[in-house]
This record gives sequence, C-alpha cells and structure tokens, in this order.
Amino acid sequence: MPAFFGLARLNNMKIHKKLLLIYIFCVFLPITLSNYLFYAKITQSVKKEEQRNIELSLERLDNQLTRSFKEAAALSNNIYFSRSFYEGLDTTYQDNLDYTLNYGSYFRTPLIGVTPYFQYHFTINFYTDNPTVLNAGSVLRITPDIVNSAWYTQSFNTTSSHRDMFYFGQEVTGDGERLFSVIRKMNYFTSYSQYQKILKVDIRYNVLAEIFNSESTLGKFTLVDDNNRVIYSSLPQQPYLALFNAATVPDKQFTMTKNLTTFDSMTGYRIIGCYEESVFHKALEQPKKYVLLIALAMLLFATILIILISRSLYFRTRLLSRHMDKVDNQHFTLIEYPHVGKDEIGLLFHSFNRMIRKVKQLINDVYEAELRQKNYELESRQAELTALQSQVNPHYLFNVLETIRMKSVIKGELETADILSYMSKSYRRFLTSNREWVTVEEELAMIQEFLSIQKYRFEDEIDYSIEVEKNTLPCYIPSMVFQPFVENAFKHGIQGLDEKGLVSIRVYAEGDYLVFYIEDNGLGMKPEKLDQLLENVRAKEPQLNRIGMQNVFRRITFFFQDRFEFNINSREHEFTSIELKIPLCRKHPINGFDEN
Repeated sequence: MPAFFGLARLNNMKIHKKLLLIYIFCVFLPITLSNYLFYAKITQSVKKEEQRNIELSLERLDNQLTRSFKEAAALSNNIYFSRSFYEGLDTTYQDNLDYTLNYGSYFRTPLIGVTPYFQYHFTINFYTDNPTVLNAGSVLRITPDIVNSAWYTQSFNTTSSHRDMFYFGQEVTGDGERLFSVIRKMNYFTSYSQYQKILKVDIRYNVLAEIFNSESTLGKFTLVDDNNRVIYSSLPQQPYLALFNAATVPDKQFTMTKNLTTFDSMTGYRIIGCYEESVFHKALEQPKKYVLLIALAMLLFATILIILISRSLYFRTRLLSRHMDKVDNQHFTLIEYPHVGKDEIGLLFHSFNRMIRKVKQLINDVYEAELRQKNYELESRQAELTALQSQVNPHYLFNVLETIRMKSVIKGELETADILSYMSKSYRRFLTSNREWVTVEEELAMIQEFLSIQKYRFEDEIDYSIEVEKNTLPCYIPSMVFQPFVENAFKHGIQGLDEKGLVSIRVYAEGDYLVFYIEDNGLGMKPEKLDQLLENVRAKEPQLNRIGMQNVFRRITFFFQDRFEFNINSREHEFTSIELKIPLCRKHPINGFDEN
C-alpha cells in the first residue's frame, strides 16, 4: 500500500518541500478556485440583477407610455360623449360675431371642464366642414390641405373597424415639436349630422421625451409601432418613422425589447432598449474589488501562517538533526534552544535532552564507579601495608599482654585483667579480621570493648549508654563504620571536660534504613568550625587530620553512593550529635551492595 500511494517517495522529501506542496494544493489552489467560483457566481447574480433592472426600467416605460396613451384616449372619450361640442360644431352661425359670442359656451368652457391640465400634455383640435366657423383656436375647417394630409388619409381611408385610430404622422408644430395624435370621427349623437366633425387629440412629443429621459441613465430607447416604424428614438442612428434597423446598434452594445401593453387599437408596439455592455462591468467593479481583496487577504494570511509554521518545523527539525549528527561523533551536547515548544517536535527535543543527560549520567556513573573501585583498591592496599607494618611480631605482643593479665589475676587485680583482656581481643580482631561486612552485633561488641577500656581509664568522669533494637543486630554493615564516631566522641568531645561526660548511642530501624545515632555532652563546636568539619569530611582529597571520619564517609559513599544520609549537629559548650542512615541490609552482600 505505501508504494501504491507513493508514500515512500513522500518520506524521502524534505519537510519544506512537503509544506510547499501542502501550501500549493491545500491553500493556494483551493483559495484561488473558490474565489474564482465565488466571483463567477457573483458575476452571474450581478448580471441577473442588472438584467432585472433593465426589465424593470422597460416595465416602467411601458407603464408611463400606456398611461399617457390611455389618458389621451380617456380625454377623447370625454369629448366624444359631450353634447355641447356636437351642438357647437353643427350650428350654422349668422356671422363671425355670432360664432365668437357662442365659442366660449360651446368649446372653451366645456374643454376646461374635461381637461383641466390639457395644456401641459395634450393639444385638442376639432375639424369640421361647417363654413360658418372661424378657422382659428381649437376649431379648424376641413380644407383640401387637411383632406390630403397624411393623418387624415391614414385615419379615414382605412377599413379598420376600431373606434379610435392612433396615428403617428410627420406633423411638426410651429415650434418644431412632433405630435402623436388620437383621431376619431364625432358621430355619437346622430341628431347632429349636418356637418362632418373630427376630433384630434395630440400628445406632445416632449411628453414622450420626458418619459424616455427618466430612464436614460440605463440606456437609450426606441419606440416602434406595429409596422416596425420608429415613433421615438434617442439613438441618432434611428430616423423618425424609418424602419428600425438592428444593424445600426453600435458595437459593445446590446438590445432588449418590451412589448407595449395592448389596449384599444394600439397593438404590436414595442419599446427597444439599447444598453452599453459596460453596464455589467461597472456593476461588477465593486464586487470584483471585494472578491479580490478577500482572496488577497486569505492568501496573505495563509502564506504568512504557512511560512511561520514552515520555519518552526524546518528550523527545529534541522537543529535536532544536527545534534543527532553530533551524537554520532560522540559529542553529547544538549539542545539549548529557548523556544522548543510543546508540540511533537518539542517533545522530541525534551526526549533528546533527557537521553543525552541519561547517557552522560551513565558515562559518569561508570567512570566514577571505576574511579571509586581503583581508589578503594589503592586504599585497601595501603591499609594492608599499614597493617603489615603494625603486625611486627604480633605473637610477642599478645604473649606480653596475656602475661600481664595473668599476673593481674594472681594479684587479685581483676579489673585490670578484664581491661587487658578487652585490649587483647580488640587488637587481635583488628589485626586478624579482613572482612568488609560485619553484623551490627559484631560492630557493637567492638564498640562495647572500646567503651569499657575508656571507662576503666576515666572511671567516674564518664558514663555511656547503648540502646539497640534487637531486630537490627543480624543486619550487615561495613566493618568499622560506627566505631570511629564513638572514638571521636571521647577524643574530641568529652575528654578534658570539667563535668561528667555522657555518651549516648542508639541503633534502630527506620523504614528501609538503619540509623546509628551518637550524642555527647562535650565541648561542642562553633557553626563555622562545624561547616569546616563537614567540608573536610566530604572532601574528595584525603585530610590528614580527619582520617577516621573521612575514611568512614568515603567507604559508605563507595558502598551506598548517594543512598545514605550523614548529619552532624553541634552547639558550643552543649553537645555534638552524629546521625548516619544507611540502607537496611538483612542478607550478606555478595559482589557488592545488595539492598535486599
């Protein structure tokens, strides 16, 4: 499986290359692709929104145009069903004065009533063949020119059955304004049929222009009729009343068409909007900036983060690799880097340093053990040499002591005989014993002999006590490990004391340790002298004036290393106490210390 997935090749790649691959395929490409898809979705949404805005704009134009056309048709209906207009147009007037006098009642006043705002949107004209009317104001005669005009011909030379005829002619007013007209015959009241009557309601061209200009911010517009003729256009390429030509739409523009709402005879009219393609680009500028800024921010953040992570991983793994190379070259150097961290690599750093410390400790332990062994062997040889030197004719010395003891017994000096016996036993044990380990009972027996000799020497000037737990008597200890402290208590403690000297000895078990405690009420020591004594005892170099205590300390250090406690307390002119705690050894040690 590893070979199938290419894991073996990945395992051979550098970490920074792996991080680069992760950055490319897990950060850069996903962010770029997601933002691209997001931008594409926004583009689609914006285009739909802009298209909807255009459709709404065309709907607004449709509503406004339809409303204007319906207003013109409603105005035409109001006039069409008003009797006064029929009566005024069908009356034969006696003269111009008679017409003038009746104009207000027949036309002006009714017009004001039906079209209070016609002067702003519409122009109303009545056409009649009544010869008695004046060809002025809103009432005009049907002259040959009128009959031949395009609007007249188109309206009344048609077979259309519609009640109203919408017509867009090429008429231009005196001020150059184009007109859109609603034209119809006035034939509702058949009783007024003496003369022909025509109603023409003109929608001012500027009304259409205002309607289209209200939406000019989005584009340009063209209104065409059912014959595809241009009725209105804000495009200069589309002439008035010419056929609409889509080919004239400029490049980078597009068109959208909306059919005008059908009513009465107005069918097939269309509004054509022409828009710049840049309208979409302008609408996309802001979202494009936001998407770009978001993408750059995400990439920048991800890049900075991956760089920091890459530096953290690469630098620390490189540092660890270099120190591993040093280990290969037998250089056991700790990694002293303050920012190792608490992640997996940081744990590797801590594990590596623990390994280096352990290796150094093992090396030091082996070296120190070998050194202690050599020193012990050297000291043993020196002791053996000293013992040999002291064993000059030992049988002669023993025979002399035995002769003196027997002489003391004959004379009845039993106490002297006992002391000589103690001295003989002690001297014989010291010279003949070469054991390194003895029992507590054997050690205390030798101490008891020494104390008896001292008691004989100082008589009532000294006293001593020994307390020992019986279960500690068979325990094994290094030989002569307690006796030197007892000797020092007499030599440096109570000897020369004005009052009675007391020495107390206690031996007891405390957990897994054997405790030897001795205290005297002798001269004591000052604090600085006590510190100097401890320094001399623990010194690595031999001290000539502290051979006994230092020898004991070095021996217990050799046997027990750091698994013992040695304390000295003293107060000048009051007391001195020594406490030694060593591991409890209930079996004879074999080939060195056995804690069991």
